[in-house]
Amino acid sequence: MNSKFYILLLFFAILFSSCAGVGYNSSKLETLHSIINRETQKTSIYDGLQSRAFFKVVYRSMELRRSYVDTITEMESLTESEKSVLLEKEIEDERKYFEFLVILSTTEFKANDLNVKKSLWRVFLEDGHGYRNYPIEIKEIKADQKIKILYPGISRFAKFYSIRFEKGEKREIKGMNLVFSSALGKAVFKY
Repeated sequence: MNSKFYILLLFFAILFSSCAGVGYNSSKLETLHSIINRETQKTSIYDGLQSRAFFKVVYRSMELRRSYVDTITEMESLTESEKSVLLEKEIEDERKYFEFLVILSTTEFKANDLNVKKSLWRVFLEDGHGYRNYPIEIKEIKADQKIKILYPGISRFAKFYSIRFEKGEKREIKGMNLVFSSALGKAVFKY
């Protein structure tokens, strides 16, 4: 009986040691997180002492986009041609759009509706002269495990959005304000 136990134990030890997994180089993910932290702005809207809405906004700069491509390439073992296609798409999108990733938490579930046509929120980019640029797209992104690894800080009470504005004549984000305005209050992010 004792020898059967040791043989079984040896069998499982060999089995588990031969099934060792290989991770990926996490330095690319750490670099992405570092850039995200640099590109992130946060604010809250309060009613007295009660928080009504919490915003975390990430501007998708070219530096962030390149780091994203490197990280996805590493995580998903993309081929060079797949990486090239992804990078070209990111370069093209950066050329055309100002893009922001927004994590929004609200105390009232119905107030977290940025992507709805008749949203409580009015969203726009404004330059120093009062010119407003309204988004061409506000899309809610399902915060699955991959998104939560790439963009830390998404709680189960928050929604994750991508907001795009056409660049038009404005080529740089510098001097622009991203504004969220509603009956709850106003949040302004200065660039």
